[in-house]
Amino acid sequence: TTQTGTKTFSGVVDITNTTDASDATGDTGALRTEGGASIAKKLYVGTDLTVTGDIYANGNIDGDGSTNITDINQLEVSTIYGYNGDTDTKITFTDDDINFTVGNINMIDLTEGVNDEITFNESAQDLDFRVEGEDDDNLLFTDATSPGRVGIGTKTPNEKLTVVGSISASTSIFSP
Repeated sequence: TTQTGTKTFSGVVDITNTTDASDATGDTGALRTEGGASIAKKLYVGTDLTVTGDIYANGNIDGDGSTNITDINQLEVSTIYGYNGDTDTKITFTDDDINFTVGNINMIDLTEGVNDEITFNESAQDLDFRVEGEDDDNLLFTDATSPGRVGIGTKTPNEKLTVVGSISASTSIFSP
């Protein structure tokens, strides 16, 4: 039966094993709309949600911890906030720039522009940086306290550059 006009329901509308509500592939228990649907509160989907076109959300899109988004050709966002409303931890997207902020500290800034660069600790906080190697937990370490220091093979550099291990050079090493 084809229904026209506005239909108003209160309570739960259950579509289960109803061939009249099948989708284009013949799956039963489907709700099909041509022209859009507006959901004022929440939409619960038991298994699959297939959308041809755009999804617009004015608010959060929440998952249950096991939610996977796959086969995305393009995902456009303005800002993605962190876990469970942790608003000082986020990934921010702007034109040619992505910022990773944790605890309100801009830890990583990826910028494409006149000076393409990856900046760590752009907000100049006491934020140390460490690179691990296969057999060295402190392959490269920067101590961001004042004065800043760099360690190779150590996480406790005591000079501007501290190396724990041998240094190899193809030419001379000079001291001013």
